[in-house]
Amino acid sequence: MESITIRKLNEEDWKEYSSLRLSALQSPDSSAFGGSFEIESLRTEDEWKKRLIGKHRFYYGAFACNTLVSFAGVYFNQKNNQWIIVGVFTNPDFRRSGFSKSIIGEILKVLHARGVVKVILTVQVEQLPAIALYKSLGFIEIDKIINENQIVMERSTEI
Repeated sequence: MESITIRKLNEEDWKEYSSLRLSALQSPDSSAFGGSFEIESLRTEDEWKKRLIGKHRFYYGAFACNTLVSFAGVYFNQKNNQWIIVGVFTNPDFRRSGFSKSIIGEILKVLHARGVVKVILTVQVEQLPAIALYKSLGFIEIDKIINENQIVMERSTEI
């Protein structure tokens, strides 16, 4: 059985994170990730490291046999006073194995411990597997962003 680890990503993870992120941006689902391969492939090592950690931002990853196979991030939008889950991605070879569910569960625990009451995310309407995942985790649809073809979902951080 494979060794699975879920943990907070740090600066030392930048190479694996950048590689997996860039593969996400080249996937058929790339429009769901809010970036472009052409721009992000030009990021420097320092830019990747800064993306992973910050005062109001962090990422968690799932490692199978010490290889990053899935990640999700969360950041605090100061303008709207909201924590937002972003960039949920799993290597296609490891999908439907519970990695994203475990990572999001860990993020919810961390936010709850920090006193955060609720968290939101957006998902494209055609991303049916992602919507099903988020609903299975207790997220509910609260709004639609019609011009961006997205659904806004929310849930309590209480586990």
